[in-house]
Amino acid sequence: TLSRRSDGAVQLTSCANSSCQNPVFSPDGTRILYNEFKGGFGNGPSALLILDLLSGNVSTITFGEQTAMTSGRGSWIGERIVFSSDVVGHQQIYSADSNGHYPSLVSTKQSNALGQYIKPVMNPGNIDLITFEYYEGTESAVPHRLGILKNGSLFWLTEGSLFDDRLPSWSSDGHKLMFQRAKNVSGRSNGIFTTQIADVAGNPPALSNLRQVSGKEDVVTYGSW
Repeated sequence: TLSRRSDGAVQLTSCANSSCQNPVFSPDGTRILYNEFKGGFGNGPSALLILDLLSGNVSTITFGEQTAMTSGRGSWIGERIVFSSDVVGHQQIYSADSNGHYPSLVSTKQSNALGQYIKPVMNPGNIDLITFEYYEGTESAVPHRLGILKNGSLFWLTEGSLFDDRLPSWSSDGHKLMFQRAKNVSGRSNGIFTTQIADVAGNPPALSNLRQVSGKEDVVTYGSW
């Protein structure tokens, strides 16, 4: 039985012993894309689901149960969704239509078999521009780095040794990127940064006008536009 809290919030899912998380609204606000992790918070296997808020119907949109993941803002733009899945053994980035049909691989697997591509986020002005988080081995490994897919070609935005960079999020106009950075990868002291993406013809995309917006490096984690 779903419930209403004293502050007016309404429970939308009933996940029993699993964990429903990472919700993303559809562009028209009538559906929600989310993960259900069968092993509890963040622990797979998981499924990627769509809840229709008008009918209450729930549909599964990935290829069965894996540790499929979706990012927050930017996973659903227009008629496209993006998500990561380890259906082939390692986390890769996929795109599908807004009903979860016709999923296709959009990331190019690097030669390193330990590489994992997670938390993909489409640019609001160009859905063929997708930022993502990358790590090697297990997700607890550090450092993570940020990359970008431009029309299917992969470029690195951060170098992945001095800093631990995570959770990319585009601004609503698609001109800036927000992310979490730990300057001391062993201490996990985080700051929130914004940057523009320099994308000049003939050159790979790169960070430009990097700015720390959190007051200090502390336990700051999630940023939001």
